[in-house]
Amino acid sequence: MSTSMVSFPQSGGRTAFLDNLRASLTALVICHHCNAAYGSIGGWDYVVREPGGMVTELLATLFAGVTQAFFMSSFFLLSAYFTAPAYDHRGAAGFMGRRLVRLGIPLVFYYCVLSVVLSYLVQCFRGHCDVGFVDYFASHFLRYGGPGPLWFAWALLIFETVYVVFRQISDRLGRIPKSYALPNDRQVFAFIVGIGVFTFIFRQWFPLAFHFLHMRLAYFPLYVCMFTLGIVAYRSGWFERLEARQANLWWRVSLGAIAVAPVLLIVNAWLGYDPYKFWSGFNWQCCSYAVWEAFLCVGINMKLIVVFRDRFSVSTPFSRRMTRSAYTAYILHAFFVCGWTYVFTFFSLGRIPEIVLMWPFAVGSCFLFADGVRRLPLVRRVVG
Repeated sequence: MSTSMVSFPQSGGRTAFLDNLRASLTALVICHHCNAAYGSIGGWDYVVREPGGMVTELLATLFAGVTQAFFMSSFFLLSAYFTAPAYDHRGAAGFMGRRLVRLGIPLVFYYCVLSVVLSYLVQCFRGHCDVGFVDYFASHFLRYGGPGPLWFAWALLIFETVYVVFRQISDRLGRIPKSYALPNDRQVFAFIVGIGVFTFIFRQWFPLAFHFLHMRLAYFPLYVCMFTLGIVAYRSGWFERLEARQANLWWRVSLGAIAVAPVLLIVNAWLGYDPYKFWSGFNWQCCSYAVWEAFLCVGINMKLIVVFRDRFSVSTPFSRRMTRSAYTAYILHAFFVCGWTYVFTFFSLGRIPEIVLMWPFAVGSCFLFADGVRRLPLVRRVVG
């Protein structure tokens, strides 16, 4: 079975529709964190809690839960899709060398420098900063740093290192990477349920509140499964051959799951249970949330692949600028989310209107700034 990727327009050696999807997901990450800045689940660097009724809280929680269920898994899926051909082209040493530059340098720089700068700005926004930046930086450098959104780069480096080790072993054993037939609906269902059960069991030891090396491990069953799926999908040409009928079926299932979510939350509240039971524990809440996430993750990603493949596979000058700036925008977006959150504290429009109005400002300014930064010579060598 051929695994070539010649069916779609190429942009700089990449498949254009997947680059467009990646840029759109980056914009969604920014929107997700704008929502988090107003106190929804997930936590954030700078949170301003505005009063809201039950409907407001339900909408904010639902948006956060739906986006969290799939968008970071989408990044792992897309990254894995390009991991295999990059390894084939560069070999183990060349591949890991390039990944250490593209992922490792931004990770270290964010941890040591940008996270401290962001922390200082947030303290100033809160009115708690009584020292100058130089003194603050000197006292916080390396001691209070963190990867911020670059936890993704850290996790991806781990995943790709495991892949390189696996390829090294399989190559020495003379095993050729296999391709597989496109899964039918029964196999997709089994895959989804398997992810859900795996996640439910995993969260008995690693609840959502647990962090390890700045990573929330409770979501990693989804990430591992989607990264593995991306490797297999490239070898088997699944993105090219995925049918709209099948994607639409699981998209409708995911929409049904979204509609069920408020019912589960209301029933849990009516029974008087702690909402944090959805995060961990051997109970129906944790199990339902784990399976719910799996249905959304697979169903929405299948739909996104088909929609962008069939409708957004053209590379335009604007889309190329967006896609080339997406990684830089992802690295820097926390500054823009926090900055615009502070600006909107001077208005009293209500929680939901402020979040929605903030989206275009945060996304637009972040991508515009990133488009300029990524052109700088040293930056271009790292993220280009």
